Amino acid sequence: MNPLHRIHRIATAILALGFVLLLAALGQALSWGLERTPPFVLLGYTANAARPGEQIVVHARVQRDLTRRCSVTYSRSFYDAAGTRYDLTQGDVLMNAAALDDLSRRMPRELVFGITAPRSATPGRAAIVTALDYVCNPMHLLYPIGVMLTMDVDILNATGGPP
Repeated sequence: MNPLHRIHRIATAILALGFVLLLAALGQALSWGLERTPPFVLLGYTANAARPGEQIVVHARVQRDLTRRCSVTYSRSFYDAAGTRYDLTQGDVLMNAAALDDLSRRMPRELVFGITAPRSATPGRAAIVTALDYVCNPMHLLYPIGVMLTMDVDILNATGGPP
């Protein structure tokens, strides 16, 4: 067999292998890109009413999919009845898959957290808003799975009654 013919066959085989690997990589990237189901669902919640400066405790029923080994970055804000926004987290908070596993072990099927109602909050219907960005695969580093949770709470007037 001619050495040039042999080199051509090897080069063709390498090119074919490269093409197959490229198709496999594109298929995997497409699969990751289509994975958009949030690994966390809020099923319901209760929260006590409070006066400004008092503690609000939220008891939420949740569903978590821990099999996907996701991490989450979240921030939490409070909006009073006048629409004033108060940041409850100092920037974004990151929880990796191990931290989410630990949270689920401590609070299976629930999420309980407390906040202090801002002292200058206007009495009336307020909201705790949590923005979550989940990363469950490498494609989500470019385009995370976004989840927005809004939990309404009541801020009482100084005497403890409704506004």
